Amino acid sequence: MAIFSLLLAAGAGSSLVAQASNLTGEWDVTYGSPSGDVEFTMYLTQSGSRLTGNMETEGGEFPITGSVDGNKFTLTFTRPSNGEMVKFTFAGTFSGDSMTGTAMLNASGPYPLHAERKG
Repeated sequence: MAIFSLLLAAGAGSSLVAQASNLTGEWDVTYGSPSGDVEFTMYLTQSGSRLTGNMETEGGEFPITGSVDGNKFTLTFTRPSNGEMVKFTFAGTFSGDSMTGTAMLNASGPYPLHAERKG
């Protein structure tokens, strides 16, 4: 019985780790750019290693896709900027309710990236 309890406790601990590493939620994002810091709200849903969602800016709402591998993430989206379509790639690490990394805008960058989960 003690072995079963120990295995059950170990399984519960694994479940807590999996939940803690989930990026689902609403995020306040700030990244650097050639014209200064840019802020927006990002909504993510994680299913396994896959990320989907959208970002909301004054210019509209744009779909986001990405992936998670351990505590590392990659996110991409495309949106208009100064009359052209720009591909954004965010990559970095996360811990709990915080993300840090870099932002690439087409071939420009890298620029600093930081996000905090709301709630």
